[in-house]
This record gives sequence, C-alpha cells and structure tokens, in this order.
Amino acid sequence: MARRVEPLLDDLRAGGERRVVLFGHGHCFRVLAGSWLELGAMAGRALTLSTASLSVMATEHGRPVIAHWNTVPLERSPTPESTRDATRRR
Repeated sequence: MARRVEPLLDDLRAGGERRVVLFGHGHCFRVLAGSWLELGAMAGRALTLSTASLSVMATEHGRPVIAHWNTVPLERSPTPESTRDATRRR
C-alpha cells in the first residue's frame, strides 16, 4: 500500500501550497497519513478513522502535520442519551 501512496505524496509535495480533496478508504488514508508524517506507513496502524470522517494533512513551518484527524459531523457524534437509548432497544 505504501508504494501506491508514495507517487501521490510526491505529487502533493511538489505542488506547493494548494488544497486537494481526496476520497478513499480508511486503510489507505492511515497509510497515507503515516507516510505524510514521515513516520512510515506502519505508523498508520495507530490511527483510527471513522466512516465519512474528515481529516486534514497540512504543513507547519515546512514540516508535515495532521491539522485535523477523524472529525465527524456533530449530528453523528454519539451522546450519552443516544447510546443509552440504543442499548435499551437491543
């Protein structure tokens, strides 16, 4: 998987300051994030990623960073009440 994301990272890094939107699968994005951070693809194992979440990779002082990770819309975030209700229905 790392070999597949490296050309993408090369393109992103060569493109300078610009915004790019990517859609894909969680496993691929975890590998991408680990590689983006220069920690290696295997570092992505430590990152969880929910369905339809938003993550933002960026740079700060010329270094790759994760600005946001696994952000989910508020209406999808579980509340104690909704979790309790779901448990009662089981």
